[in-house]
Amino acid sequence: MLLQILAFEFKLQRRAPLFWVAAGLFFLFAFGATASDAITLGTGSPVLLNSPFRIVEQHLVISIFYMIVTPAFIASVVVRDDETGFRPIIWSTRVSKFDYLMGRFAGASLAAIVAFGSVPLGMWLGSLMPWLDPQALGPARADAYFFAYVILAAPGILFTASIYLTLAIMTRSLMATYLGVIGLMIPILVAASLYSKMPEFRSMIGIAEPFGFGAFLEMTTDWAIARRNQDLPNLTGPLLGNRLFWASLSIFCLAAAYRRFSFASPIGAGHARRKRISLPSAGPIGSPYSGPLPSGCFDAATAWGQFRARAALEIWQMVKNPAFLVLIALGLANASLSVWNVVNEGGPATDASIAAVRRAFTLVSLIIAIYFSGELVWRERDSRVHEMIDATPLPDWAYAAPKTVAMGVVLAAILAASALAGLLAQLLKGDEGIEPSAYLWLYLLPGAFDVTLIAILAVFVQSVSPNKYVGWAVMILCILTRIVAADTGFGHDLIVYGQVPSETHNGFRIEQDGAWWFRLYWASIAALLMVASHLLWRRGNDLQLGFRFKRGSARLRGPVGLVAAAAATMALVVGLSLSTTGMQDREPESIARSSDRMDDESLYAVGDVPGA
Repeated sequence: MLLQILAFEFKLQRRAPLFWVAAGLFFLFAFGATASDAITLGTGSPVLLNSPFRIVEQHLVISIFYMIVTPAFIASVVVRDDETGFRPIIWSTRVSKFDYLMGRFAGASLAAIVAFGSVPLGMWLGSLMPWLDPQALGPARADAYFFAYVILAAPGILFTASIYLTLAIMTRSLMATYLGVIGLMIPILVAASLYSKMPEFRSMIGIAEPFGFGAFLEMTTDWAIARRNQDLPNLTGPLLGNRLFWASLSIFCLAAAYRRFSFASPIGAGHARRKRISLPSAGPIGSPYSGPLPSGCFDAATAWGQFRARAALEIWQMVKNPAFLVLIALGLANASLSVWNVVNEGGPATDASIAAVRRAFTLVSLIIAIYFSGELVWRERDSRVHEMIDATPLPDWAYAAPKTVAMGVVLAAILAASALAGLLAQLLKGDEGIEPSAYLWLYLLPGAFDVTLIAILAVFVQSVSPNKYVGWAVMILCILTRIVAADTGFGHDLIVYGQVPSETHNGFRIEQDGAWWFRLYWASIAALLMVASHLLWRRGNDLQLGFRFKRGSARLRGPVGLVAAAAATMALVVGLSLSTTGMQDREPESIARSSDRMDDESLYAVGDVPGA
C-alpha cells in the first residue's frame, strides 16, 4: 500500500501546474547562469563553465533558491484532503497512518526532486550554446552532474522537505510553514556571510548548513584551478559529516511528524473552524417597496472610486500571499548581507552598495512580476466568481488597469524597501559617505520604471494566453530571450523589450546618456500593451481570442483609440529619433566573471538582467 500511495501522489504532483512552472523557472535560472553573464552564481572562481567544481557549486546555490518551491509540494500532503473533504473517506479505509503519511510525503518529495532535474538539464543545454567561447568549456562530465544532483542536491531537498512537513503538521498553518522557509533561509545566508570572516567556525558552518555548500567550499578551498576543472570532491570528511547530520535530523523530524499526525483531527491551513452563528431575530415584515428604482451614478467620481477600490483589493491580494512574504524576506536578507560584505576603504561605497542591492533584488522582482501577474489576472476565474464580477456595472478599463497599477505599486514599494535595507546596512557598517539621493536617482526611480514595464508585459501575456500556466511559460521565454539577446547578436536596445543602453565598469552597471529616452520609447510600447490588455480582456463566457479581438477592434473608435494612436505615434517618433542619433547596436554587455562578484567565499551573487 505504501508504494501505491507513493505512486499515486507522485502522479498527482507531476500533473499539477506547480511541477511544470517550477521546472521551467529553474531551468531558466540554470540555463542563464551557464549560457550568459547576466546571471552569476557562486564564488566566482575562474574555472571552466562546465567544470565539475562549477557544476556542483551551481547546484548547491540553486538548491537554496529552491527552498521557496519545496513547501508548495509538501503542504498539499497535509491540507489536500481537508480542503477537498476526503478525510472522512480516508478514515473509513484500511490505510494505515504510516502508509498514508509516508507515502504521500515520499511522492511529493520525489516530485520536487524530479522537478529540480531541470537544473542539470539547463546547465548542460546552456553549455552547448554556440556563442560561448570554446576555450571556456571543457569536456562534458556526466559524473559531475550525477554527483551534484543525486548525491548533494536531492538529499538537501529531502532534508528541508521533512522540516516543512513537520511544521505543517504541528502548526496547522500554511503561513507558519512558509515562515519556516524564512527561518531556515536567513541563518543559511548569515552563515555564508560569516564563512569568510570567521575561519575558525568553518567546520561548524559546513555541518550546520543543510545543502553542504560550506562543507564543499571547505574541502575545495586549497584546490588549484586545474584540479577544480578536473576533480570532484569525495564524499568524506566535512561533506560526509554534513550529509549524516542532516539525514539524522530529517529522520527525527519525520518521526515527530508521524507522532503528531492523526486521522482524527483535521489539519491544515484550509481547515475552517466551526463557529456558533447567532441569527438576528426577525423583525416585522413591512410592505414591499413599490417606488421607482434608484438611478445609477457613473460620473468621474464613481470611476475614480471604483479604480481605487479595485487597486487596493489587488494590492492586498498580493501582499497577503505567503510566497510574497518569503520572497521579500529573502531579498531583504540577501540585500543586507550583500551590502555588509562590500568592503572598501573607509567602509562600503554607495555605488558598490547600490550594485549589491540591485544584484539581490533583480531576480526577486522578476519572479514577483511573472508569478503574481498570473495570480491577479486569473484570480476571479480560479475562484469561480468571474461571472458575478463580470455582470457588475464596472467599466471595461476597471479590470486590467487596477491590476497593472497594483503590480507597479507593489514592485516600487519592494525596491524602496531594498533601498532602505541598503542604507541601513551602510549605517551599521559605519560608512560616512552615504548618499540617499544616489539610491533615488540611480536605483529606485529607474528600477521601479523598468520592473513596471515587465509587469505590464506580464499582464498583457496573461490576458491573451489560454490559461495562466501558458502565460507563465511565455514570460519565462521572454526573460530567457532578454538574457541571451546580447550574446546572440540581437541586443539592440530598440528591439529587446525594456532594455536601455548601459555598460559595466568595475563590476557596476552604469547607464549611458539617453537611457531615459529609451524608457520613454518603451513606455509608449507598454501603453500599447495596456490598451491591448484592456481590449482583449475576458469578460463573460466568450473566451475565444478571435471573438475578443473583433470586439476590441470595434471599441478602438472611442477614447481608447485616441490613447493607442498617441502611444503609437510617440513610439514611432522617439524610436526613429533614437535610431538616427548614433545609438545603434552596442557591444554585448560584458559582466566580468571575477569583478562583478563578491569575495571568493561568498554564497552567491545574482547579476543584473539586461534592462531589468
